Amino acid sequence: MWDEDHYNPADVASIRALISRDYQGAMNRMDASGYSALFTEDVVWAPPGAPVVTDRASIRAEMEKLFADHEVHVEVTPEEVEVRRDFACVLGRIEGESRPRAEGESRPIRSTAMWLLRKRADGWRISRQVWNER
Repeated sequence: MWDEDHYNPADVASIRALISRDYQGAMNRMDASGYSALFTEDVVWAPPGAPVVTDRASIRAEMEKLFADHEVHVEVTPEEVEVRRDFACVLGRIEGESRPRAEGESRPIRSTAMWLLRKRADGWRISRQVWNER
């Protein structure tokens, strides 16, 4: 744990809520706009097997495509949260399923994810996200 000058339990609680409530909620509501609003303007979003995305509008477009084609339900669990001043790192799990809106079988979603966050005047925002498929 960081020393008391750098660690704030309220920040940890806010970050856990951002990931387990806001991020998960936007995914489960299939809310591409709400999802993309969780990120900073200078985001780096690195999905497995796909090009890196570096702006919120592109994240929103990618999520709109996903939600148009699939119903998604996930549970997002932040397992480790480390905070240092205005930066934080979260390691967690994303688990659930994706069901095609057309024909096709559901597929499981099983990922380990890492989020880097920055504290802004309006609260914590995700600045980097990298995840795998397991």
